[in-house]
Amino acid sequence: MTSKNRSTKKARQLGVRFDRRGLRLEGGGVSFDGEGEGGVAFLSSALVVMAQGGPRVITSDLTARLLGARLGPALATPFFRPLLLGQLELELLPSGFVPGAAALSVRLEGKSLLYSGHLGRGAALLGLPPAAPRRCDHLVLRPIAAEPGFHCPPTEETICQVLEFAHRARRDGSVVLLHGHPLGPLQAAASPLQAAGFQVRAHRQVHRFFGPLRAAGVALGQVTRFEGEPVAGEVLLWPLERSLRLSGRREPPMARALLTGLRPSSELLAASGCEVSFPLGNELDFEALVAYVEACRPALVTFLGARPQALERALDDRGIRIEALGLPAQLPLGGLARGEAGLL
Repeated sequence: MTSKNRSTKKARQLGVRFDRRGLRLEGGGVSFDGEGEGGVAFLSSALVVMAQGGPRVITSDLTARLLGARLGPALATPFFRPLLLGQLELELLPSGFVPGAAALSVRLEGKSLLYSGHLGRGAALLGLPPAAPRRCDHLVLRPIAAEPGFHCPPTEETICQVLEFAHRARRDGSVVLLHGHPLGPLQAAASPLQAAGFQVRAHRQVHRFFGPLRAAGVALGQVTRFEGEPVAGEVLLWPLERSLRLSGRREPPMARALLTGLRPSSELLAASGCEVSFPLGNELDFEALVAYVEACRPALVTFLGARPQALERALDDRGIRIEALGLPAQLPLGGLARGEAGLL
């Protein structure tokens, strides 16, 4: 038996499976972004919806702050602090998708599995730690459909484009409506917009994250929660798949833009109702995803959900074994909030 085959056998001995409650570690003890049953339920980010009253939840200390009372009792831990669960050694690492987002490293008798969930750069947009790869036998990912050849430019460059868009809209007497993930890019855009003299208000799903982020030391402006009617020239920060409903007057002129790390397309813009998009999002580009997997040096990679064919080909060319584990029809997309699932 070759060393590669021995590594693959080890990876399979520490694997994952779906049951009626969600994704679980084979042999029990840990569930991933679902309800779980016994053991602990790992919560990867504040954008994941988990049922109340389940098993003990383990998550990052920043995710616990962001969720507050919505989370309930949980073990909130810093990154890179090993924990023991029976014979399992657990450790949370930054996954970078949004502030507080974590990957979970599981080790047992020399074998290792890394559940990275979604990887991204939403944390880095706010000056927080980026995704940290870890050597493992088995890597489990929920990849977002990044396309080869599409690169996200530096954040500062994109912010300048957003400011130019907002200035044009204000000159035209329009309301600026920025759509994006409720956590990550919208907060990153808020401070530069305020510094440029814009009044900025946010939907409640976006606004609720500003206080905990400031308390965690992230420099953010004093964005107010949206109430009443929009005002010409102001900027509204709005989550994906949420419409702006007005109770009184006719809707004023709107300049709508989508903040996303995916390649802009007519289909993506039509789905969001926006006229333009800017590459400011939580998603990693294709080359960054490949580099993360290579740094982990896994013998086996398991993709959850839709199969990313371009990524599969790139990893296969590098001699990395791939398998796909489709989501059971009765399960939601990883328990994700609707706003997050909207770009997958």
